[in-house]
Amino acid sequence: NMEQHLFSLKDGDQLQYNIFNKNIITNKEPIVFVMGFTGVKEDWFGFDELVANKYPDRVVVSFDNRGMGNSNSKTGEEFTLELFARDIYELTEYLFPKKQIILHGISMGGYITQTFLTLFPEKVKGCVLGCTALGGGNTIMATDESVTNVFSFQPKKKGVSHEEHRLNRAKDMYKICIPQRFIDEKPDIYEELLRISIQQNRPVDVIIKQFQAILGFLQNGTDLVELPTLVIHGIQDILIPSPNALKIAERFNN
Repeated sequence: NMEQHLFSLKDGDQLQYNIFNKNIITNKEPIVFVMGFTGVKEDWFGFDELVANKYPDRVVVSFDNRGMGNSNSKTGEEFTLELFARDIYELTEYLFPKKQIILHGISMGGYITQTFLTLFPEKVKGCVLGCTALGGGNTIMATDESVTNVFSFQPKKKGVSHEEHRLNRAKDMYKICIPQRFIDEKPDIYEELLRISIQQNRPVDVIIKQFQAILGFLQNGTDLVELPTLVIHGIQDILIPSPNALKIAERFNN
């Protein structure tokens, strides 16, 4: 029950998206999955499909942020979280004109979701904020040295193939995204995550521009609108420490 399409944005860039339960007739709000930093829609690891199967009376959408996966972006284009949020608005107004949606954003996708709430509050019925944080100086930052290493964006070393470099970069990223206990107990899932990571298009220049957009959000934040909100966080999260979830929960009364 899944279809894959390309959507053309007004500025000429394109977003590739997956849509589940497209042809159902329902009054219930669609669920839109918003991926995080360096991520592509395949990184949901089938969770979008699982939700679509569990809720066959709702349309479910996942997509690649511009420049990542099978979505494109123009060379030299500056990224902001507002730009990402407007991309979602264009896509969802095309798919669901004048209809409210439920946003599920993780990590950077949570930052994008918060920005969307500020820009288009009338479009959102509720949201899920997973492993994310408030901006505007309210973020509890990671202090682990491995996080600093990942964000140093080291160039490929001489004698190392592009495939090996991509694999090493993926392993470094997962060191700060997945607890070692999980890697040890579920090596088959970890290997599949690595396979997906190196298969998909994740340009370094786009990753750096995403990182710059994140820094802008962490410094400036956004004015949040009160909506029904579910906050989810892993207690062992290294990249975005879990006390950030408590700050979000305190900010959202509903």
